[in-house]
Amino acid sequence: MFSGIERTVEFSRKIKCPTCKASGLKEGCKERGCDRCHGKGQIMMVRREGFSVYQQITTCGDCGGSGKRPNPNDICNECNGIKLMLTKPTVTISTESNINHGEFLKLANFADDMVNANLAGDLYFIFTYREEKGSKRNGDDLVVQKSITLLESLVGFQLEYDHPIGKTICIESKQIVKEGDTMTVDDLGFYNKQTKKYGKLKFIFHIIYPDSISDKAKEAISSVLPKRKKKLANGLETFTITKENNSNLTVEDLIETE
Repeated sequence: MFSGIERTVEFSRKIKCPTCKASGLKEGCKERGCDRCHGKGQIMMVRREGFSVYQQITTCGDCGGSGKRPNPNDICNECNGIKLMLTKPTVTISTESNINHGEFLKLANFADDMVNANLAGDLYFIFTYREEKGSKRNGDDLVVQKSITLLESLVGFQLEYDHPIGKTICIESKQIVKEGDTMTVDDLGFYNKQTKKYGKLKFIFHIIYPDSISDKAKEAISSVLPKRKKKLANGLETFTITKENNSNLTVEDLIETE
């Protein structure tokens, strides 16, 4: 959606039989009237019930209502008399950058041929938006889910980000980032053709905590971070609580991949 695409696509298309030129017959042969309906394409069924007579008109089953039924020996061997052939052509399509959900590309006369029409139908490619893991489009904004370590959330960071425009950029923060905080960069979102402005690139941050830390590290952290003012009352019964579910992403995973 950002950069546009160029892609070769195979599709199914019915074309007029080039051998018989959509006549359904071998060269030099002519169509003849259907023997069953005598060229009318319909058959009248008469039914009697007592003194009443009922008439019912139905489509001829032999010629399918066309009124013509060629001799089996006269049928084109290439299309078996159907007059059309199924093909599997390919076409290369390309789009400009910043296309929107629902936009389409029209290729005139690239769809199926019809026996009684001079021009084929039109082929449409309709573009729909499919979210990728960790990012989505919200209006003209590109919203990205980003994981950082606890250290990075406290002291700041510089991180690489592979932008969909096709280049890698560096994002940095010198602020304390809390779980779920959103930080933005202007003009790196999608281009709006109506307003002629770019949306924002938004990062939603998630903090990955270490599974454990040493006693020495606990002392260092305790000396820096603020403590609770209220102290516990004496004599309280103590229960140790444990985690049931761990995060799927660990600090080690984050450091290795990002």
